[in-house]
Amino acid sequence: MAGLLQVRDALALLGSAQAQQLSQSLATPLPLVQAMLDRLAAMGKKVERIEQDDGACLSGSCK
Repeated sequence: MAGLLQVRDALALLGSAQAQQLSQSLATPLPLVQAMLDRLAAMGKKVERIEQDDGACLSGSCK
């Protein structure tokens, strides 16, 4: 199971990622990853939630 620093480092390496992707790559339960991401955002660690519309992606690229 990953810790807070591992989640931060994985996100930094990927640039951006969905919580589900981080959960799978770190073998950590999704609710725990989401809680850690929320904690990192609250601590001001340059983590922000990005909401995407389902219709925003065309041909594999997002606006």
